[in-house]
Order: sequence, then structure tokens, then C-alpha cells
Amino acid sequence: MDNRHELQADPRRAFADFLHAQAAEAGMGADKIAKAFEAAARQQQEQLKVRREAGQTVEPPAHPISEMAASKSHIDRLFKGQAHPKPPLPFTLQFLKITNLTAGLSAEEHRSRCERARSLLQAIRDTPAPLLPVRLLATDNETEEHREDAVAVLRLEVDLERARHTETRLRYALRDHDVLLSTLLQIVSMLREIIADNDIRELRARRIPIELARVRDETRQALDHKATAQQEADRATARIRILEDLWNRARAEAQRLASHLDAADSPLSHLDPQQAPQPLLASELLTRPALDDIGAALAKAHEVSLREEKAVQELQSAITPQDGPLEPDEELSVLINATRLSDPAARRTALTALVNSWSHDPVAKEAVLRLADDLNEGVRIAAVEALAEGWPGDPDVRETVLRHIDDLDEKVRWTAVKALAEGWPGDHVGWTAVLRLAQDHHKDARRAAVEALAKGWKGETAALERVLDLTSDRDANVRETAFAALAKGWPGNPAARRVVLDRTNFRDWHTRRTAIHALAEGWADNGALRTLTRLSTDRHTDTRRVAVEALAKGWPGDPVALQTVLRLTAHPDWTTRRTAVYALADGWPKDSEARQVVIGLTADIDENVRDAASEVLGTIF
Repeated sequence: MDNRHELQADPRRAFADFLHAQAAEAGMGADKIAKAFEAAARQQQEQLKVRREAGQTVEPPAHPISEMAASKSHIDRLFKGQAHPKPPLPFTLQFLKITNLTAGLSAEEHRSRCERARSLLQAIRDTPAPLLPVRLLATDNETEEHREDAVAVLRLEVDLERARHTETRLRYALRDHDVLLSTLLQIVSMLREIIADNDIRELRARRIPIELARVRDETRQALDHKATAQQEADRATARIRILEDLWNRARAEAQRLASHLDAADSPLSHLDPQQAPQPLLASELLTRPALDDIGAALAKAHEVSLREEKAVQELQSAITPQDGPLEPDEELSVLINATRLSDPAARRTALTALVNSWSHDPVAKEAVLRLADDLNEGVRIAAVEALAEGWPGDPDVRETVLRHIDDLDEKVRWTAVKALAEGWPGDHVGWTAVLRLAQDHHKDARRAAVEALAKGWKGETAALERVLDLTSDRDANVRETAFAALAKGWPGNPAARRVVLDRTNFRDWHTRRTAIHALAEGWADNGALRTLTRLSTDRHTDTRRVAVEALAKGWPGDPVALQTVLRLTAHPDWTTRRTAVYALADGWPKDSEARQVVIGLTADIDENVRDAASEVLGTIF
């Protein structure tokens, strides 16, 4: 079947087969591709970090790799035609970059595959929605898909921890039964000795009727005890056979779950030796070989047998596999159980799923409140953030967040202040805490205070004054956060505008750069446009580049700003020309004049400019 007929038949199936073929050619399964996406995301973040630390102006990519839907389960669904690539073209190009590099394809072959992918995606876009299968359309909700993935992984981890716990219980049960059986056999052996001794005593007491009657009564009692002990030993032996079978099945189930890729890094959880069930020692059943003591021991053994038979029944039901889709109540149960897993990462994942899908349920609220006091500081941070997101304005939740302003971990304290600003803006106690934080010796604390002020107290003059003070902070990152906070919290404010405009001419490069960005974000007026137009011709390369980026950000579609950027595409400095290319793509993606200029720059004398022009032509224009 040729490509045209294939697309007409089912473009989505054709796209799925195309991706699967690329993966097969590279010898990569969904798990390897998912891990390659994770590695690429880490590399991208490291590169951005290095550039920022070098003082370069770095805007986050429009489609970060870390935000692409690239879990193993999602890629599996892509291969089956049951999911969409998200975002479509950036994800697909990154997918091909991974598989084609692994397959050792040439640059020409790689470009050919990319063009093929573009045509497949275009065919999918051109297909009327009603013609698409309902089961595919249901996967369009990316948030729902991520939630399902998270719940599936958590269900696996809960099942794995439960299986390991069951296997441990069975090991202890087998140990206790071994002790019990050994004790019962010891009792049988003792009773045989008593019976044999009584045979001799009976011969000696033939002429003493009273003594003979007593010996025969003891022998009869010993025989009864021996029968009882043998019966209990048989019951214990039968239970041991059942427990052995259950242990083998539980062990196999734990190994099966542990071999699953999503559980590969799940830590082993073992019972604390100090909390392990104590074995039933022989001395507890049998203190001395007197018949009364043996009778008491057998009575105790019978009680143990009855208890252990119930325990065996519970263990039998515990290892029964429960497959299939989860009902809503079952999903909530899985998430609640996952909040008690030993792995902090699993508890955080469960927490996220609870706040995203179950904030209406009081059980979920109680679980997140409990996690706010988790021993792991990372879990506490996530829980405090989740409380503000899921239950803003709730007075009970507010008290918990307030309590964490004095948490032993400083990062939890900073998170609590931000959470108060997010969920309880204007709160008086939170205001006092954030002012204290703004004077903290730690730079990250001051940054947290600035962000909280802009979010929760942006209408307050005192908050503006404190943020203005922090634009002169000794730390560059705090200054940058303060300028961004002015633009977000007090856009259009004349007092803030004066400070920002003044700092666009500051000698310190970091201050000048952040002020330029803040000006474009918070005060995109004609006066600011004139200032940035002037700075776009500055003799310093970095100042020119930041001004050009700010023009595209603050005045997208503006014809005056467009002409300024177009002029800079002919600047002698190649970095300025490249920045202008990206600025045109960001601010004027539908402008025909901008497109023609970018097309011309694909023949620029500098390779970096040519690559940038080709990139934006393939993805934006």
C-alpha cells in the first residue's frame, strides 16, 4: 500500500506504525525510549543551567522535553494508535532524534524521516474529528492520561509492597509452625517415654491395687494426650503444606511485580527485626514432662491451631491477584494506601494524584494533612503545596500551613509562606512571616519572600516597598526575582515603573537584563518601547540581544517593534542576527515580511544563523 492510500485509510494508524518502525529499526522498546527522553530532558536542563550561570540570557524552550508525554505506558499507547503525541511535532522530532541517532542514520535520512512525520501529523490534523475512533478521542486529555499513568504505577507499588509483606508474614508463619510442630512431636516423644515407663511401673504395682489403678489411669491419660498431640501435629503439618504453597506463590508474585519496569527502582521493604513476630517457643508450651503440664500445653497448642487456621485463610485471600480496571472507590483506596508506602517518591506521586482528582473527598484531605507531617522533608514540601492548591481558603488547612512556617526544615518554611500567599492571600499571620523571611540571611529565603509578596499581598503598598528594596539586593538571583515580581504583582504601577526604567541603564549586567525583561512584561507602553528600541542598538551585544527578546515578548504583532527587529537581522554580529530570528518567530509568526526575511537567513554566512532560520521555518512559520 502506498503512503497516500495508507493515509486515506487511517492516518493515525499510519503514524503509530511509523513510530513503531523507527523504534524497531533502532532496537528500542518503549521503556528504552522513555528513559532516553528522561536523559534528554536532564541534558537540556543542565545546558540551560550552565548558560544561566555563564550570565547568558536564557528563555525556557517553548516545549521543554521534561514536559513532553513520554512515559513508557504513553509510548506503548502511541505504538498501538491509542494516544496522541504531546505536543505533536516537538515530541515527534525528539522521538526521531533519539531513534535515528541510535539506528545510525545519516543526516539526509533523518531529514527524510522528519518530513515523513510532518506529513503524517498533517494528515491526522486534516482528518475530521467524527471519523476518529472514540477510544482515541478519549485520550486527548493529557492531565487525565498522566493521572491514569500515575495511579497505575502506584497500584503496582502498593501491590508490590503488599506482596512483599505477605511473603514475609508467610515466612514467619512457617517458622512458627515449624516450632509448633517440633514442640508437638517433642510432646509425643515424651508421652511415649511416659507410657513405656508406666508399663514397667504397672508390672511392679501388680500387688498394690491402689498404685496399679493410679498407674493405669496415668497411662490412659498419656495415651489420650498422645492421640491429641498427634492430631494437632497432623493439623500443623497440613497447614505447613498450605503455607509452603502460599509462600511459593507469594514469592513468585513479588518477583513478578518487582520485575516490572515501573517498579525497578522501588526500594525493598522489610519488617524491622525488632518488630518481627516472636516465634512460639517450645518452653511456652512445655515446661516439664508432667501430664498436667502436657495437658495444658496441648490446650494452648489447640488455641494456636485455631488462630493459625484463620490466619492461613486470610493469607490465602491476600495473595489472590486483583487485575482489571479500577473503580473510582478502588482508585482512591490505592492512592490512600500509596501514601503509606516506604518510598517517599511514591508518597509524593500519590499526593499529587489525590489533590488533582480527589480534592472533593474528605478522606483525600485527611491523607494530605497527614502527609504534611511526613518524616521526609520532600513529602512535607509537596503536601504543603498541595494543601494550597487543593483546599484554598479552608480554615482547617490554613492552620496546618501556618504551623509549617516554623518547620525545622528551612525549605518547608519557605514553601509554607508561598502556600499561604497562594491559598490564603492577605492573611495577617502570613504577612508577618513573609516580612521576616524577606530579611533572612539566606538568598533563597529572600527569593521565596519576594514571590510570596507578589502573589498574596500585591495590593499592599508596604509589600511593594519591600520588593522595591530587594531590587537592590546583594544577590543577583534575588534582584532578578524582585524585578519579575514587580511586573507580575504591580504591572502599570508608576513607582515600580520608575525603578525598572532606571535599572535598564544600570552598570551591573544582571540587573540591566532583568530590568529589561520586567519592563516588557509589566509596562508595555510607548515610553518603554522607545527605551527598548534604543537599547536594541546598544554597543554591548548582550544588551542588544535582551532588548530584542523583550520587544518580541512585550510587543508581539506591533509593526514598530517589528521594523526594529527586522533591521537587526542585518546586524554584523551573528549572535544578534540569530536572536532576531527567534524574536521574529516568537512575536510575528504569521507576518509574511518576517517569514521572507527568515527564509533569506537560511543562506546566512554564519552556520548558527542558518540553523536557527531553518529551525523556526520548520516549526513556527
